[in-house]
This record gives sequence, structure tokens and C-alpha cells, in this order.
Amino acid sequence: RGGADGSGPAGAARAEADIAQYSKLLARFVAETGFSPTQGMGYQFTCLMPLYIWGYFTLRGIVVHPDTFRSIVVQPTLWLDSLVLPDPVGVLPAVSALAVLMNV
Repeated sequence: RGGADGSGPAGAARAEADIAQYSKLLARFVAETGFSPTQGMGYQFTCLMPLYIWGYFTLRGIVVHPDTFRSIVVQPTLWLDSLVLPDPVGVLPAVSALAVLMNV
């Protein structure tokens, strides 16, 4: 089994050899430069992760206690009839996708 496109056992063996080669290259690079791939993760874990967790629990609290946050359900916001209903125009998904793509 195994085609000309590199699939099958021969392709798997070649992929394993490539992984081993790149792992050795990365280990050599880390040893020579002292660089660690996780060096820049401090900001994400100390600043961004707590904000994401806080936002998640905030939204969860609003969903669990709708009677306390009645104004969010009944007050219209911009073009939306309610923040808990789907966006009829589709602007919010487009804006969030663009924000993610522009942050790359």
C-alpha cells in the first residue's frame, strides 16, 4: 500500500525521520542560543489567561442568572434587538473574525 504521493508505510517512515531530524535541529538551536520556545509565554499566562477566564465566568454568570441581568436581555443595543439573540445582520462574527486575523 503506499502511493506515489508519499502516503502509506513509506510516507509514515519518512515523516518519522523528518520529525527526528527537526527535533535534533531544534535541540541544537536551543543549546547554542539559550532560546526556549516558551520564553514569551509569561504575558499570555499572567495577563491574558486570567482575562479570558474572568470573561468566561462573567458570561456564564449572566447566562445562569438571567433575572438579575434582565436589562441585557430586553434592552436593544445598536442594531441588535437583544444581546442574547443571534445577530441578524452577521456583523459581530465578521468583526470578531477580522480582529483575530489582524492580530496575527
